[in-house]
Amino acid sequence: MENNPNKKVNNLMYAVVFIAFISTIAILLISSVGAKYLVDSKYDSRSNRLVATVQRGSILDRNHEVLTYSEKNDEGYTRISKYPGLFSHVIGYMDKKYGMTGLESTYNPELMGRGNASFMTKTKNIIMNEKTGDNLVLSLDLKLQQKAQALLQGYNGAIVVSNPKTGEILASYSNPTYDERRLEEFINNENESSMLNRVQFGKYSPGSVMKILTSVNLLENGFREEYEDTGSIEIGDAKIANYNNMRYGTVDMKKAFAHSLNTYFVWANLKHLDSFKNLVDSVNDTVLKNSIVPMAPIDLNLSEDEFSNALLGIGQGKVTLSPMILNVITESIYNGGYFYTPRYVNSFETADVKTNKKLFSKKVTMPFSEQSANEVKEYMKEVVATGTASGFGLQNAGGKTGTAELGNGKYNYFFTGFYENEENSKCITIVLENCSNIGYNRTVEIFKKLLTD
Repeated sequence: MENNPNKKVNNLMYAVVFIAFISTIAILLISSVGAKYLVDSKYDSRSNRLVATVQRGSILDRNHEVLTYSEKNDEGYTRISKYPGLFSHVIGYMDKKYGMTGLESTYNPELMGRGNASFMTKTKNIIMNEKTGDNLVLSLDLKLQQKAQALLQGYNGAIVVSNPKTGEILASYSNPTYDERRLEEFINNENESSMLNRVQFGKYSPGSVMKILTSVNLLENGFREEYEDTGSIEIGDAKIANYNNMRYGTVDMKKAFAHSLNTYFVWANLKHLDSFKNLVDSVNDTVLKNSIVPMAPIDLNLSEDEFSNALLGIGQGKVTLSPMILNVITESIYNGGYFYTPRYVNSFETADVKTNKKLFSKKVTMPFSEQSANEVKEYMKEVVATGTASGFGLQNAGGKTGTAELGNGKYNYFFTGFYENEENSKCITIVLENCSNIGYNRTVEIFKKLLTD
């Protein structure tokens, strides 16, 4: 059979084209993966310079209002906050000198168009020398965040609002805040606490909001005893009193909770102190291991001193917590013993094919029973109906007030609570820190205002 030289040439050309095609794909893949590693690696010194050359995706609120975006200039792209200081603790910053924090850091791969972008976007970015990222759609609500900011004016403190049925964080505001446009000024001021995300990492003496877990522990131990209240209780050589030394006579746990009797919870919790410590440790472990949103845990330490231990059940002494973990506990009471992991992000939007990758929270069971949670939920409703938060006209709600004495006439004031609505349930936690003796009423007023349009 006669050989055809043209056929051999054609076969050779096909082989060369095929090899070239495979090589190109390989180079694109290697370039894409390699670039991802270099940009995402915290050890790469080029990282902060590289991000300035990318048109990072915008960050939007739950209603697609733009909060943060990239603007092109002679040096590449500059990150612009549309509402300076309003979301700075959550969204964070992206700076060539100081790096990245907050969601800008956590979701850097997606914002750079790498982690969640389609293969076609990555390939197009390499071939066309374009660098664009995906948009981040948050669970936060711009208008609710602005309301939280307005309500905290004049106070240091924090507000967090969430949907207990989904885990979505609807508002998260810490005051004082910082202006992303004056980053160096705030970072270099050693006496400035504006950089602290108080919602997630503030460590507060909680006062009587701690009675939520104290009650859960007592119920888990089958504790049902009544108490004869005389307004104060002696522990060793010291005395612990109710607010204004009020006397309530014979009380059960529900009434003691509604009126926030220190005497009852000191007396009862000392009988179950070890299990109280174990419950706190288990709650910490459950929340922190499952949450993608970092937060300061409950820090509670037993001692050899009975008086110091007596204070723990009423949220005084050697105990602190963050507003975020307290809000998760309130969600768990509202839901009947479980919570949905807190989240700030609802979805990624990829511009190349206009797809939308949604994120969902995980349902997590707390280390206490549904029965105990439901009973404490009724106690929290009683606080609003007849107890320390009555008289504010709150409907379909429950909560717990808290006052922590800090010394020198200063106090932390708390309110954590829930609003029941089939379509729009909310859990809200408020703290006003290091205040003069203004009383906890202000926190209840803030709670009510956050529920109104």
